[in-house]
Amino acid sequence: MIGLNRITLRQFDTVTAFCVGFAIVLLALTVSIPPVWDTFIHPWRVEIYASAFLLAFLLFGITRLSSSLFSPQDFERRFIILPILAFLMWSALSVIWSNSPRSAIHHTLVWSLYFTFYCCVRSVLNNRGTYRAILTACVVPLLFFSALAILGYLIVSGIGRGPALGIIYSKYGEQINTLLPLLVLGTLRSSSKRFRIYVCIIGVLWLMIFASSSRTAIGLFIVGLVSVTASVIVLKRLRPYRMRMAVIVSVILCVSGFLTVVPRMISGSDDPTLSRLQNSGELGNSNDFRRLMISIGLEMVVENPVLGVGADNFGFEANRYRAKVATENPENPTLSQAEMFIPERAHNEYLQIAAELGLVGATIFAWLLIGIALLGFRGLIRYKATSLHGLAAIIGLGLFLASSLVTSYSFRLAQNGFIFFFVLAVAVRAIERQSATQVPVASKHRLALLRTAGATACILMLAICGIRVTSVAITKAANSDPDMERATSLYEKAVSLDPENPEAPYYLGLRLLIEHRYDEAARSIKESIRIGKAPSVDYSYLATAQSLAGDSNSAEQTLAEAAVLYPRSVFVLSRYSAMLRANGKTTEAILVAEKARSLDARSANTWLALIELGANKTSSLAFVDSNYRPVMDLEPYDCIYAVVTERHIRFPEERIKIRFELDTAQNAGN
Repeated sequence: MIGLNRITLRQFDTVTAFCVGFAIVLLALTVSIPPVWDTFIHPWRVEIYASAFLLAFLLFGITRLSSSLFSPQDFERRFIILPILAFLMWSALSVIWSNSPRSAIHHTLVWSLYFTFYCCVRSVLNNRGTYRAILTACVVPLLFFSALAILGYLIVSGIGRGPALGIIYSKYGEQINTLLPLLVLGTLRSSSKRFRIYVCIIGVLWLMIFASSSRTAIGLFIVGLVSVTASVIVLKRLRPYRMRMAVIVSVILCVSGFLTVVPRMISGSDDPTLSRLQNSGELGNSNDFRRLMISIGLEMVVENPVLGVGADNFGFEANRYRAKVATENPENPTLSQAEMFIPERAHNEYLQIAAELGLVGATIFAWLLIGIALLGFRGLIRYKATSLHGLAAIIGLGLFLASSLVTSYSFRLAQNGFIFFFVLAVAVRAIERQSATQVPVASKHRLALLRTAGATACILMLAICGIRVTSVAITKAANSDPDMERATSLYEKAVSLDPENPEAPYYLGLRLLIEHRYDEAARSIKESIRIGKAPSVDYSYLATAQSLAGDSNSAEQTLAEAAVLYPRSVFVLSRYSAMLRANGKTTEAILVAEKARSLDARSANTWLALIELGANKTSSLAFVDSNYRPVMDLEPYDCIYAVVTERHIRFPEERIKIRFELDTAQNAGN
């Protein structure tokens, strides 16, 4: 894909530096190896690599800048540059009213990186051959991840279990679909020898999307392929490639058939992807979850219509607005979703922007979308003079923006945003149709301004993300340190570095609970809930610490709050009922228990027995009585251990000791 023979030596140095750095950014999720992997397994790591890459390129790589980025009469300035700048400036202003200013700063810096990256791509795209080089830098990491996804798919097909392919690989579907039209166009126009290679590449990328079992990614891949196929049939300039397009489609169909047959050949089981697509229960849960996110997002919009809750504050505020939704309609069936995690994103980029940045932010973002739509329209009316790359890029942008309606990724993952802005730069470059010799070079003053502003954003991002990643790394080190005094010091250091890291006080609280320091444990766990933690299991641990500390009223209040937040959680209602009974409120306890049984009688019976009788007696009871569900079939799974932990503290004799512990105790007695 890289036409090296078309690039001069100086251009080759600039392009190579840019493309190699960009490929490393896209590979950042996997290139780290233990123990570095454990340190950087955190959502901020891509931004760290991206900041370092852009900072180096701004200082040493970029030598010229297109003046069209600043021209008052230029379409690009009015409909691309200005809305991006306005959007990141409004995001920066939201720091003033955000409950999590750090999140708002992070969002602002991410969009600053997008703007800087876009300007850099526009500058290097003026070099001949650069487009192929950057496209290659995008595709190579995706091929690497595709190999991992296919391997995981074969493992799952062979043994029936394995890595969670959808969680791990569905995020790459957005990148592949955005690049797909450009990849197909390049394949159609390639030489005979390269055509076979490129068709294989498209087939491998489709394999990853199929293996990820993502309904959205699969559907949009098909839409993208159909759109390009229709273009080949309709557009006169592409009609000579109809046979090649037929080959591409045939390969996709053959690969799909192969993947559906492999599981039966290996293990005789159904294809995991088709099984998921046909699973009405899973589809219903997915739709319910999205409805819940829409309800929470709309509640944020209604309460903060103009300003929003602050950039990137959706996850920070999710539980507060979930409680409002639950209070207004506690029978809403969607409230049974997301009990074991706090959703950081709304699964709808447009709704999340409206919730976080209000009507002002949504209007600014709509300005950018209108610009992209006008760009596509300009490409159509200038069809004969427009490069086919521009039309393909517009289709790719449309697929990305369509995916943003239902996915949680979109611009919230930096690597996806970079792919979007690369394709946008290609669309602008191709549709505006300026050759490298026609594009005037911006003044050195403007280049220096971009360097200064971009470098500042990169340095700030490196600092903020570096601090947060360091806090996470220290928390992990504390978790693995058996010495409580040293671990406590590490947890406190992690909190001092990042006061919004909920994991540090949470795990400190759990350690203190095991150490029977209940008051301190309650304070730590409560703090972790305040700054972001709050699944049902966390409320259970907090109630345990408060109850063991002798503050049963606070424990009851904690579980009452959990019942408001999770009114359709059988576990929370059962736990609340048991606490009410322990506090002598028998009538209220019976009513809450009956509500739990109305949701799932067998699970409620087992939860109540587990809380009041312990694991051993409950397991025996479930074995002989069909009105009880087996203990290990209860959900949420982590809540089982929360209950058992409290039982073991209160009744140490219930803890089953393994052979090693029995021998140790016997030797100590002798």
